[in-house]
Amino acid sequence: MDKVVEARDVCSFYLAPHDGKPLPRFLPGQYLTFQLRPPGQAKPIVRCYSLSDRPGVPERYRVTIKRVAAPPDKKEIPPGVASNYFHDHLQVGDILDVKAPAGQFVLDLQATTPVVFLAGGVGVTPLLSMINALAEARSSREVWFSTACATGAST
Repeated sequence: MDKVVEARDVCSFYLAPHDGKPLPRFLPGQYLTFQLRPPGQAKPIVRCYSLSDRPGVPERYRVTIKRVAAPPDKKEIPPGVASNYFHDHLQVGDILDVKAPAGQFVLDLQATTPVVFLAGGVGVTPLLSMINALAEARSSREVWFSTACATGAST
C-alpha cells in the first residue's frame, strides 16, 4: 500500500497484492469493499470506496478517500471512522482485507454516444476511472465533464 496526498483531507491509496499475483480486472466505475479493524472498534467495519484509476493496471488499484471530519456545529457526531483510519493509521506495506471489484455503476466502453459526467467533491472518484478509461482507449466519444467542490484546496 502506498499513500499520496491529493488535496487537503484527500489521499489516494495505491493497493498491490501482497502475493504478487495479478489483480482481478475491473470496469470503470466499480468499487472495492474493505473490512477494516480500526483501534477502539469492538467489531470490524465494512466500507466501500470507488476505484479512481483506469482499469487495466494489473499490478495495483487506486482508491481516493476524503477524510470525514466531525461536523463543526455538532460535536456529538464523531468523525468518519473508516476515512480517518485510512488517513491516520495505515502505513505503507500494511495488508488490508479487500473484496474483488464490484458494482453496476459502470461505463460502457463499447458505446459511441456522447457522455456527460457531473460530480461534486470526492464523488468524482468513479468518474475519474471512467474518463481515464476513455482516454486510455483513445475514444472518439464526445465527453462533457463538470465538477464542483467547496474550495480549491478541498477536493
